[in-house]
Order: sequence, then structure tokens, then C-alpha cells
Amino acid sequence: MVPAIIQQGFFVEFLVGGKGEYRHYFCGPNQIRGAHCPNCAKPLLQFLILDTHDPRLNLTRVPSPTISLLYCWTCNIAGEGFFYQLIADGVKLLKYGRGGLDNFFNKDNFPRHFPGAPARLIPLTTEEQRAICSLNADEIDYPERDELAQALAVPMHQVGGEPYLVQHDWECTSLTCPVCHREMSFLASIGDDAVLPRGFVENDFVQVLYSYCSLCHVVGAIHTCD
Repeated sequence: MVPAIIQQGFFVEFLVGGKGEYRHYFCGPNQIRGAHCPNCAKPLLQFLILDTHDPRLNLTRVPSPTISLLYCWTCNIAGEGFFYQLIADGVKLLKYGRGGLDNFFNKDNFPRHFPGAPARLIPLTTEEQRAICSLNADEIDYPERDELAQALAVPMHQVGGEPYLVQHDWECTSLTCPVCHREMSFLASIGDDAVLPRGFVENDFVQVLYSYCSLCHVVGAIHTCD
């Protein structure tokens, strides 16, 4: 598997009307300098803000107090690897799919941002992480007969560790940093769950996987689905 920048895995839980211990935040409007879609001329979609002050994440050398997981689902950015670099006052886009619209998502009806909420990170248990690894390795022949495996056999919001992969294939999701050309480390996975009951796109098996290069402070993202 692709190495994880954060060894312990955490599920992401959003707290509507609540408050977490750290400033992790789910969705909400993107107000980051430089984080506009070059194809759609609108702010990039913001999935999750990670507070780098959370000591469990061990992200002490990041040039900003937060890492935002950004993307766009209404243009060709979603067609190939998407890369941006964290800088002191925002982000710098490095590489992305250019032009065109993705017909899978209706550009006119797709929101500019999804409702936001504070979030907290819940550590995966040893049993949960072991089950996810077994699912990815196709070692569980009938996950529907295993209550834990069945619950985990869908892409979830996860930071660190090894996430459930909808394609069960690390090779098709591994990314290379466009600056130093080294293999990037897994950072986070975003599934379809959202504050809205409809989720993001009403497809439980849509997934965006994020990688990170700690040397160049580059975040990379790739979209997969089943």
C-alpha cells in the first residue's frame, strides 16, 4: 500500500451545532487565497479543514495552521491528478485537468459549497483497521456475512491509516509529487457523506483520495468511483 503520512487512522465525524477539541472543520465556504477553480471560475469545493495543531496528526512542519482538502467536481479537474502547494497565505495550484465540464454532475445545480460543521477525529480501533486492510486485500470472501466488514465496505471520511479503497487497488491511486517527483504519502479519504441528507452526489461509492508530500508541502487528489 501507499505509505501514510499519519500512521493512526481516524474517522471524521461532523458535529452539527457542536464543537470539537481542535479546529477541524467539515465543508463550509472556501475563503482560501489562490483556491479558485481555473476552469469554473469559482471557489474550489472544500471538503475538510485539518487543524495541524492536533498533535495526533504530527503535522508540525506544515507552513500554515491548517490543511484544506480542496477539489472540483464540475470540470475536468476531476479527470486526472489535482495538485496544489500549501504556502503561508494560501495555496498555489500546480497541476490539474484543464477545461470542459463533467456531465456526471450538473454544473448549474451543484452548490458552490456544502453546509459546514465542526468536526472531530475518532481513532480507528485495531479491529476496524484490520478489517479495512483485509477488505482491500480481498481476503474476506463474503463481507456481507461479517457485520464489521459490511459496515466498513463503503468509502468513508478518513484521515491517516489505511482507508477502504473502492477500487481495492493502491496502484491506481498512488500519486507522484510534481515538484520533487517522489511518491506521495496517503493523507485522507473523502466519501459521499455530508451534512445534507443527500450527501455530496448521492453515490455511496464515490471517493476522493488525498496524498501529501511533506518535503514540498504539496497536496494531491484523485477521484475514483464504482
